[in-house]
Amino acid sequence: MTRELKGLACKDRPSLFDRAATEGDERTLALLTAMLASECAESTGACCAQRDPRLAAATTRLRQRLHK
Repeated sequence: MTRELKGLACKDRPSLFDRAATEGDERTLALLTAMLASECAESTGACCAQRDPRLAAATTRLRQRLHK
């Protein structure tokens, strides 16, 4: 799952947020959390989506599923 997310362009990643919540692991959670972080900087080439409610919801669901 993490590899699939990383392989997509930033604009295409939201299509996998729901699946990431149900199939992801700790690596996926780290990637989603980094995309959501306020210190994420697109200028460094990072995929940032701090204001995407779908990302926030997927991150919360994945964290709950992994009990983190």
